[in-house]
Amino acid sequence: MPSFPWLSITILTGFTVTLKTHRTSKSNPTLQWALEIVAIATDKKGQEITLLGVENLADYADYFVFVTAGNRRQVQAIAEGVESEAKDRGYKTRIEGYASGWWILLDVAGVVIHIFQPEARSFYDLDHLWGDGERISLPKRVAATQAGESSKS
Repeated sequence: MPSFPWLSITILTGFTVTLKTHRTSKSNPTLQWALEIVAIATDKKGQEITLLGVENLADYADYFVFVTAGNRRQVQAIAEGVESEAKDRGYKTRIEGYASGWWILLDVAGVVIHIFQPEARSFYDLDHLWGDGERISLPKRVAATQAGESSKS
């Protein structure tokens, strides 16, 4: 039986209710792409990585990735890594804030990536603003790397 990402039900009163079905990363290419972004950010020494499912909160993205980087150059390096992989896959990329490197936003294939310097992440506090999003567990390799970074602090 095929898997449908959306299920629409028309109730007798005439209202249409659209429900998103839950799919694993293997059957959800957008989630798989978000996890690839997390891996790229980890390889580029990104810290405090958070992956949120926002498909029920935002109509322009299914996932948000929040990443902290230590300085302007590192913020830019993570953005370059994501942008390069996106281009290799043929995805259209929209990028904002690259020149300043304070907070770079990339919008790629249903995933919005926020890469911050620590002060910017604290100031804008998007983790709190989007706190109703579903926290997606990070792969063990990423979680172990993140735990190692926090124990060094």
